[in-house]
Amino acid sequence: MKKILKIILLLLSVSLFMISCEERNTPNNSDEYYVKYSITTTRQLHYFRGVTYADINGMITTKEKDSPSRVWTITIGPVKKGFRASIQYNEGGTCQIEVSKNNGPFALKAEGKNSASYTIDF
Repeated sequence: MKKILKIILLLLSVSLFMISCEERNTPNNSDEYYVKYSITTTRQLHYFRGVTYADINGMITTKEKDSPSRVWTITIGPVKKGFRASIQYNEGGTCQIEVSKNNGPFALKAEGKNSASYTIDF
């Protein structure tokens, strides 16, 4: 009887150990990401009409900005791993996508003339 009890306890211990290892190796689905979109143009006075970008609910197209500037920026989130960030602006300028994971610093992930896209995979 004591042998059977020892075997059961051993099997139970091994099972619990394996379950805890499995949980450590699975990706953390609670990670939150924030996406910062920006457009920089060389024009002195620019109103940024028609910027299209992916937000947490789908694609958004902006209306005219209230005051002229050389830079347009917006931050969206939280989003999850696998989110496809994209920005497009056909009137000229450099588009950038930066991503922050779990409130960490923003890191540049994509850049392009008139558009950029990036799928979160880290």
